[in-house]
Amino acid sequence: MRRQRTIAFGFIGLIVLSSLLVLGFSILTLQRDGGSLTIILENTVLRMVAIYLLFILVVLILRYSITILLSYLEHINIVSRRDSSATEANDLSLPMISLVVPAYNEGVLIEAALKALLNLDYPNYEIIVVDDGSSDDTYYKALRISETSADVPVRVLPSPMPARRRP
Repeated sequence: MRRQRTIAFGFIGLIVLSSLLVLGFSILTLQRDGGSLTIILENTVLRMVAIYLLFILVVLILRYSITILLSYLEHINIVSRRDSSATEANDLSLPMISLVVPAYNEGVLIEAALKALLNLDYPNYEIIVVDDGSSDDTYYKALRISETSADVPVRVLPSPMPARRRP
């Protein structure tokens, strides 16, 4: 990690140094050849503005270079922390979740839906089926699935209200 950081800082330093050298040689060449930049740089105010703008440019280049460097280092840090064996060990520390399945006249689909939920790849969960007044065999089919489920707890709650017809 320390070696990568040193390489990254060296790379940024090389970019900044080469940018300053190119800019410096460009200004010297224009001054020596009597280019139009020489006339502008003869005025003191314009020279100060040009130096100020050059300074702002260098600061911006440094800022973006450092931002890219720090992003790269954070990426390396995150990737190095990842370990597949550590995530498998943490599976048991995942929070318990409850999947609530509301069911109203779902006798045709309830078994397939519950079997699909029982096949989830999450280590710590339960399924709660709420039969909200079905007039078909939804409650009994869900109850049958809950009795056969050994690994994942499945609770079937009947509706407190009698079956009613919906318009």
